[in-house]
Amino acid sequence: MKLKVFISSLITTSFVDDLIDEFHDVEFSFDEDLYNFSEQIGDADVFMGYLPREAFQAAKKLRWLHCPGTGIEKILEIKEIVESDVVITNALDAHTQPMADHGMGMILTLAHHLRDLWEDQ
Repeated sequence: MKLKVFISSLITTSFVDDLIDEFHDVEFSFDEDLYNFSEQIGDADVFMGYLPREAFQAAKKLRWLHCPGTGIEKILEIKEIVESDVVITNALDAHTQPMADHGMGMILTLAHHLRDLWEDQ
């Protein structure tokens, strides 16, 4: 029996091709429509993306839920997921560098009054 993985986030042609090329014994499904995949997720063992309550309720075999972001707060709001035996993982440091860059940019903008300079141009 093949492991079934359903992915609804970060879907690009190269990502899909890489997964299929690397994991021949895994059956993949891809769909970014968060509210239209209840049928596809029904027999999935693994899900990657942000899972609405209705989709989780339709997932009868789900064992692993991977959230591609750094936080799982939205997932923890779904009581059924919290009370289940489904393993929840997320991406470590996924947004660390962009957030650090943004923070430093805002510090420089405020310290050097860049907004005022832009308006004076």
